[in-house]
Amino acid sequence: MDNHSVDTAKNGREALESIAEYDYDIVITDIKMQAMGGRELYEQLLKQNPKLAAHTIFITGDTVSSDTLAFLASTPGPSLAKPVDAAELRRCVADLHEARRRGG
Repeated sequence: MDNHSVDTAKNGREALESIAEYDYDIVITDIKMQAMGGRELYEQLLKQNPKLAAHTIFITGDTVSSDTLAFLASTPGPSLAKPVDAAELRRCVADLHEARRRGG
């Protein structure tokens, strides 16, 4: 609907492989995944591609864990609780695209 190209990955490891091969504007990741979760993906992005790390949207069903809440509070990107509202996700993507366009 918004003319975005989207790639998917089963986990953070697959995402990192794609990120190494292609240029992405935004990463949308679940916090908890097998093999490598969103937190670990984000930590790798901070080392390898800090600009992309700043344009990461986190999705989680864990809205009560103090660890998860502390992690999300420490990141610059938005976070969305499951079930994700499509309009809210679209707004987050649009906001990050605008920030990236302005050089942020």
